[in-house]
Amino acid sequence: MKNSKLLDETWKSKWKDKELSAEDAIRKIITGNRVFIDSGCSEPQLLISELIKQSEKLIDTEILHFLPIGSEKYYKDKVEDLFRHNALFIGRTLREEVNKGQADYTPIFASEIPALFYLVETYRCSSCTS
Repeated sequence: MKNSKLLDETWKSKWKDKELSAEDAIRKIITGNRVFIDSGCSEPQLLISELIKQSEKLIDTEILHFLPIGSEKYYKDKVEDLFRHNALFIGRTLREEVNKGQADYTPIFASEIPALFYLVETYRCSSCTS
């Protein structure tokens, strides 16, 4: 138990300088980026709220997610779509949008999701010049 306390304090001090407010974190997104939002109980509600607040600055941004369960919606009045959704799982919260063609669906096994990010990074690195 004593060591776990020490590790916890080390972790906090190591990452303290990387800490950002939700507002500053969303400002780092560039128009046209693809943003993965963690799913289920890990869905960052504060960041999602800030993402929606700053949506007018983020035209053509794709939201990629597996299982959104939060109450926030990425559109205003169910008319004006703020972002393009790409669902990796169609649950209750996005079924209507996918059926209307307002969101995309990429069928994938949950175990394959990490490879989406790994393959993109591998491609980026292999296309770099030395």
